[in-house]
Amino acid sequence: MTTPTVHIVGAGLAGLAAGLTAAEAGLKVRLHEAAPRAGGRCRTYWDAQLDARIDNGNHLMMSGNTAVLDLVKRTGAQDQLVGPEIAVYPFIDLETGRRWTVKPGLDRLPLWVLDPARSVPGSYPPIFWKACACRSPGRTRPSLTSSADAARSGADSGSR
Repeated sequence: MTTPTVHIVGAGLAGLAAGLTAAEAGLKVRLHEAAPRAGGRCRTYWDAQLDARIDNGNHLMMSGNTAVLDLVKRTGAQDQLVGPEIAVYPFIDLETGRRWTVKPGLDRLPLWVLDPARSVPGSYPPIFWKACACRSPGRTRPSLTSSADAARSGADSGSR
């Protein structure tokens, strides 16, 4: 009997995880990727405008993402995974040059959103409460835009 071949389209994290799972099950795997490298949205590149290396997709590697951490262990790469002891996310607005850093912290309750020195500039608690409400069972996802934003974008008139 011939071993079946599983064809996987895309070598992003999901495609790589699917390929690993199929291979662990004893199947042949054929991975198809259009880009010149694997990794999907998780990649590093040099940004000439910022004159800095950009790690794109690293939000997928946060410590709470047990699926990604399991994948790292299954590939034997846990000793290759390095990161800060505490999460710190620096940002820059390319139009204004404004810089800020989001520092969530280790607390189970996200009280850091109330601290302007640790949160996103211009954010305020009701935005986060609305976001939390959309995670509650049986609730529809609330709009996070203000009525003024909606009017500016033409959403009130039905155009998109």
